[in-house]
Amino acid sequence: MKLKKNWLIALMVSTLCWSLMACGGEEEESGDNGGENTASALQYCEGGAFKYGLIVIQKSDGTQIEVCINNLPVRSVKGGVKVEGTTWDIVDRQGVMLSDILDKAGIAEDDSYPVNLIGGDGFDALRTKIQDTGKLPKLDFMRAYAYIYADDPGNKHPHYPAIGDDALLVDYNLQSDDEVPEYIGEGIAALSTMRMKVVEKADAADFGGEGVYYGIIEINPAYSAEK
Repeated sequence: MKLKKNWLIALMVSTLCWSLMACGGEEEESGDNGGENTASALQYCEGGAFKYGLIVIQKSDGTQIEVCINNLPVRSVKGGVKVEGTTWDIVDRQGVMLSDILDKAGIAEDDSYPVNLIGGDGFDALRTKIQDTGKLPKLDFMRAYAYIYADDPGNKHPHYPAIGDDALLVDYNLQSDDEVPEYIGEGIAALSTMRMKVVEKADAADFGGEGVYYGIIEINPAYSAEK
């Protein structure tokens, strides 16, 4: 009788442990890693529309959140392709809207906050070139128009051409210059610096390198212009 009782207890404990592991697995698939275990985060984000589907968003308090975009809706959007000078052609693309990404990450920041982009190659749109947070797109604009898509990034990507057309890039679902707020600049061309080409978080070993590289979508960046 005692043996039977012990066996039943063991069975119940085993069943409980299995249930907890299953729940944990589902939570990890739908949630975000938070940067604590990069290898695990990269692994759970495999499979889906994007080969490298993990991105990093930095909140206004400096907290970084990793988000897997592979289970988010891929929508039909418009994008800009530079012809020459300030002339851009509008093309059709498939991408994941930043609004969907922010919602998944549970990020609810002030819509008036400026948003900066930092590439995985170290290029920082604000600190390298724009140097004025007042000229950065605000969060409400980014929510409405910004999206992430996969494509050939060209030779500015540190792992080109090995990455092929699997790099993640940022563009904007715009069809005319009139949709761009005056504070950003004159029309679609004014967003050229904010079309980042190295956004994905990936293991450089995939391309014969070392370490993990990633871009950052930075909300309300801390910045002071040099005097």
